Amino acid sequence: MRRSGLPLKFGLGLDMDCGRTTRQARDPGADVSVMLPGRLVVTSSDPRAGVAWVDGLGREDFDRCAALADTDYLREVDGLDRQAGDRELCVRTGEGNLAILHPKSPVVEGGPGLDLTYAIRYEP
Repeated sequence: MRRSGLPLKFGLGLDMDCGRTTRQARDPGADVSVMLPGRLVVTSSDPRAGVAWVDGLGREDFDRCAALADTDYLREVDGLDRQAGDRELCVRTGEGNLAILHPKSPVVEGGPGLDLTYAIRYEP
């Protein structure tokens, strides 16, 4: 498991497995990208990759993410333009790993993007 935090700028991708941003949202390895008006979009080409809002999710409660049905994982979610409160995002990466993403502040137009922290658990 690894923890990280970073600002994800608009137009860049985040490869959660490596813990780095990519130059383009859909560069190889990129899992997600942030877009206005507050959407998180899955950019991985793997059809099992996805993202899901979960209420009351602990920052390392990977078992709850693993227990979600495939249909709970979507290719994009909105709501990043509002305070997350006690909601976290489960992310299933293109490499099949699970991550829990916490938006630290709402996305605003004209702002830098999404300030986030996340933890990732590498699957065997």
